[in-house]
Amino acid sequence: MIKARCMPCGWRGVWSVWLLLLGACVSYAPAPPTGDFAPMPFAWSGDRMAGASSPPTSLSQWWRRFDDPLLVELIDDALRANPSVQGARSALLQARALAEVQSAGLGPALDASASAQRSHSDRGGYTNAFRAGFDASWEPDVFGGKRAAAAAADADMSCQRGEPRGRCQVSRGGSGD
Repeated sequence: MIKARCMPCGWRGVWSVWLLLLGACVSYAPAPPTGDFAPMPFAWSGDRMAGASSPPTSLSQWWRRFDDPLLVELIDDALRANPSVQGARSALLQARALAEVQSAGLGPALDASASAQRSHSDRGGYTNAFRAGFDASWEPDVFGGKRAAAAAADADMSCQRGEPRGRCQVSRGGSGD
């Protein structure tokens, strides 16, 4: 006589291992840094310097006063990379386009097509042919690579826009340029 066995009881261990392995595949991207940045005043109070007799200091190359060759090199590289307002604007537009492309990969892709054809045969008859098609596809972001790429593109766009420097350092590997 064959002993009857409860089917879910035998598969309970298999399902548990399967769910554990599937749960191990989940990846979470780290949250971008959110710091409280001190607000910059729109204008400085001007009466503090009214009694000063020294001429104003030129701040065109203030970073050279620190005598740090690495700082000088980084700022010189940043100035070479963005020599004009038009260059900065084109870099911003490029960063926006890249952010849109990366975000578009997160959703489904839809495609539709239609065609109609009418032909005349030698016997005097006409033939009509109609075709229509619809395609839909979606690639799930199982390991979080697409979400991380979209977040990096958004951070790069924020950096190009001139938002707080903390996001620029994260998205560009710490150089802040």
